[in-house]
Amino acid sequence: MIGSNFALQAAGILAILIALYHGVVGDRLVQAIQMAPAGQKPLMRGSFHIGTMGWLAGGVLLFVASFLEGGLARQAIVIVYAFVYGVPAIGNAVINRGKPNVGWIGLGIVVVLALIGR
Repeated sequence: MIGSNFALQAAGILAILIALYHGVVGDRLVQAIQMAPAGQKPLMRGSFHIGTMGWLAGGVLLFVASFLEGGLARQAIVIVYAFVYGVPAIGNAVINRGKPNVGWIGLGIVVVLALIGR
């Protein structure tokens, strides 16, 4: 159980770091975009950060799940967030044609660690 707890904690910490990276890099991208109606940029920026916050919350939940006994809540958190991180990891890998990228490799590692910690 100690190994699975460590795997979940590592998954949570890595997910938090990826969320922060996503927020910083994405914010720079949004700021660099030239938009016709200039007033739309704050809306786009806010919408982008909703995803960042979801990933951040997922990292916190994965970390906290390591302190739960092996019950339904722990299983549900891991399964839901394996899907939440897995879909963008696959999408990012496909879009980049398998070229190594912090996003899809990092998210893939989070999924593997979370499933090990299940």
